[in-house]
Amino acid sequence: MSSDDQDTDSIRTHSPPPASGPVTTTSPFNSIDADLILRSSDQVEFQIHRYAMTMASPVFQDVLSLPQPADTLNGPPVVDLPEDSRTLYTILRICYPVLDPKIDTIELARSVLDAALKYDMVVVVDYCKRALRSLAKSQPLRVYAIACTIGAETTARLAAGAYAKWLEGLSNQRVAEFEDMSAGCYFRLMLYCRSSRPELFSFCHGERISTTSPEACGNASSEEVLRTAPFPFDNPAAGVIILTKDKMQFHVSESILILASPVFKEMLHTNSNSEQRTLEVDDDSDTIRCILLFCYPFGIPETVAIEAVPAVLRAADKYQVERAKWFLRKQWEMFASEPLRAYLLAAATGWKEEAGIAARALLEVTTRDLQDRYVKELERASASSYIRLLEYREKCIEVTCSR
Repeated sequence: MSSDDQDTDSIRTHSPPPASGPVTTTSPFNSIDADLILRSSDQVEFQIHRYAMTMASPVFQDVLSLPQPADTLNGPPVVDLPEDSRTLYTILRICYPVLDPKIDTIELARSVLDAALKYDMVVVVDYCKRALRSLAKSQPLRVYAIACTIGAETTARLAAGAYAKWLEGLSNQRVAEFEDMSAGCYFRLMLYCRSSRPELFSFCHGERISTTSPEACGNASSEEVLRTAPFPFDNPAAGVIILTKDKMQFHVSESILILASPVFKEMLHTNSNSEQRTLEVDDDSDTIRCILLFCYPFGIPETVAIEAVPAVLRAADKYQVERAKWFLRKQWEMFASEPLRAYLLAAATGWKEEAGIAARALLEVTTRDLQDRYVKELERASASSYIRLLEYREKCIEVTCSR
């Protein structure tokens, strides 16, 4: 079912609540036989039936399957959510057998889509994709960026086609959603607009790249099987185990970790009860192996692959391994002969000075060569940083021509 007009209930639902406390929304989410209350960030309460949420969301199904307190005097259990009432109202209207809500702004589409992805609500995600397609003609760049970010190829193609129709004079436009979209997606959009064979394009996914170089930092496996890292991290007599997200165990020396990283030192302090401690980290084994090699006195790798530098640098910042940060910054100088890759690496890691050096070096490259050149670092840098490079180049050319 669909409706072109928001009813008065939705307007009242989105009104600011009184200072006295939470307010209950109106029909159909104020049922007297409700067995669950969802409370929005702006303190609006939705009295609903839990079966509707468990059918729509595996996440809610898992949460609500946990034992609930037997207290019925104070009514159904209340679940506080970070979404505002407008977002929750729209989601619930999609899930309930009532008139479908109208999503007619990018802002509402994004907030509903973000929540639907978080709660794994497939029906709501699909509804948002249809809403985005209806907005593609009027706001193609924003729709394209959102579609690429979530991997919605059909929606991205529709938005790309809409953008190509009114591209002239609007190149290098920037929208807020470009911060979340890769430069690779922007590169493919621009190439599509210049192409005579648009049917050959895929927008959302570029070349798959690994996080690290096998020669430099090992070779991660996608298998979720517990494994032991190779030398020098395979000694079971070591006092600490670091367990990575891809299930590799690194046996490491406590004294070395304490000397190399104040963060690891604090983690060990808070986990000091057992004889052999295990620290679980959310980094992959390739990245952790690089970081640990920097911690050990004999372990600096000969090189870190350029595509691996952002991930390793983020880990070095997170664990405050200064030796790794120093080495990676020095290694950037080795990439100066490839200024586009060097610029994208510097932009992805926040190195402003290095990004400026690389951007100036790219002034020696023709505009067409720059626009047509694909490097896999485009998939790691944001579209906004890539557009800033193109804008910088245009301004430099304008200044030169005006002299």
